[in-house]
Amino acid sequence: MLVHMPEPSAGIAVAIRALLEGLLSSSPEALSEEDLRDLAAWLLERAAGRHVEPAATEGDVASPPSSGDGAAEAARATSLRPLRIGGNEVVIPVVDTSGGARPSPAAVDRPIVAASGPARDDMRPSPGVAVSHVDQFDWGGALRIALERLELKAEACRLVVEVGRPEERADDPRREWVAKVAERARTIDGCWIWAIDPEFELPDDWQVDLCARAYENLEECLRIVTSVPDWAAIDAPPPRELLQDVAEAQSALRAALLDFGLRDDVDQFTAFSWVREQARENQVYVERHMRVDDAADPGRWGDLAERLVRWRSHVDAKQREGAAAREEHRLLGKLRFEAGKIAAATSESERCERWSTVVRTLDEWIAGGRPPSNVELCDLLEGLVEDLPSEVVTTDAADLVFRAVAQRAALVRSSPSDAAEVRRPGPMASEARKLLSGRVMVMLGGERRAVEEQRLCEDLGLRELRWIGTRAHRSLDPLAEQILRPEVDLVVMLVRFSDHAFADLREMTERAGKVWVRARGGYGSERIAHEILEQASGRLGGSAPR
Repeated sequence: MLVHMPEPSAGIAVAIRALLEGLLSSSPEALSEEDLRDLAAWLLERAAGRHVEPAATEGDVASPPSSGDGAAEAARATSLRPLRIGGNEVVIPVVDTSGGARPSPAAVDRPIVAASGPARDDMRPSPGVAVSHVDQFDWGGALRIALERLELKAEACRLVVEVGRPEERADDPRREWVAKVAERARTIDGCWIWAIDPEFELPDDWQVDLCARAYENLEECLRIVTSVPDWAAIDAPPPRELLQDVAEAQSALRAALLDFGLRDDVDQFTAFSWVREQARENQVYVERHMRVDDAADPGRWGDLAERLVRWRSHVDAKQREGAAAREEHRLLGKLRFEAGKIAAATSESERCERWSTVVRTLDEWIAGGRPPSNVELCDLLEGLVEDLPSEVVTTDAADLVFRAVAQRAALVRSSPSDAAEVRRPGPMASEARKLLSGRVMVMLGGERRAVEEQRLCEDLGLRELRWIGTRAHRSLDPLAEQILRPEVDLVVMLVRFSDHAFADLREMTERAGKVWVRARGGYGSERIAHEILEQASGRLGGSAPR
């Protein structure tokens, strides 16, 4: 049975508890009632300060180099001490200090191996021994610390292969990089870098290089996993294929280290435990590389690295999509808010202020690469665009959206499902209809839209509406020709689409005895009807609207 040794900050009591829970879970008969009483008595004695130090066994364990110049620091008293629990015994290296024994760096980087119990084998989803048996274990924090250590281990391995480990003499220039790595290692909990430990006999360069590749792959796995907090915390499962790749990465690292006798790398075990806990919590079956007899081939690091590049692209794309969706939601919410304020506005100045905010928000929408024809956006603005005040200065981006809104509205109104609907004009259009029935009207400005033209004609009861888009006429002569035709009764100019040359047209229209109306808003039937009733009701035989 393999039980994770937590970081020193987690407390030795947590480590003992994890070991006991794992032992009792896998082998209930391992501890008898008498054993448990003996253990309880020992703990009480320890708490009362009557603990007898166990006898040291032979063998010393070297600590990683930590001096500023990269050389090994002065030897400290380190020894292997037995830790007995019931009939089981584990051996843990400790460093004797004035404050008592504590795990040496080597011990922190190597999980405890119990003398009995099953190995890490069956990966089918079921309750088992895992680090998460410690209440509220911080998986995200554990993975982030593992990331730091893996990065440093990989860097040290690469440097050993590229420039070699320094020799004993003080003037060896390679001591500088060792010192830098050692300095960084001291800032990370439990970070033993075997590649720079002068007491550790290095394997061949090709084996060190293989370890560097294995460390890098597992590092990238954990970077991908920790980029999605819910995955790291085991609050949500990643894709099963990604889980399988993490399993392969940790197994390949274990195999690469075992090839020259290194066992129980804490970061490999952290990744293993995380995969196992993900599988248990989310009922996911990880098919390969979670048993000792199904080790991954570290020599296939290149295939795994390619898959991880694809995973990184996939996860990054999903995160960008998520960020884009949140921004889109924000902009739509802002537009929805402004639409409500426009509808409730009690003055023209307030309406113009709100419309200016709408225009700026539409600029953001288009600048973000979003389509002007977005269905939700068009549906939101459809009822508003017709009443856009002429005083509001629009932008090219906003006009793109306004055109898309009009085009979508035209398509919806011309669809077969709407053809059978009986649509009734609003109150203003109904009142104007009494004055305009049977008349011919010319409308100047904007872009002619056949569906909107037909709608205006029907709502206002016109015999004919001649909508002349100003973009189609650079000269005023064609406009004058239409206006002066005898059957034309009135001319409506859309102020938002007019220019200074239209002043001559007004004078010409009025000299010809025809009605001239300036429409200051949009081209919806209610807006046009309101302007006609307000400006020309008397001349057309009616009274102005109250």
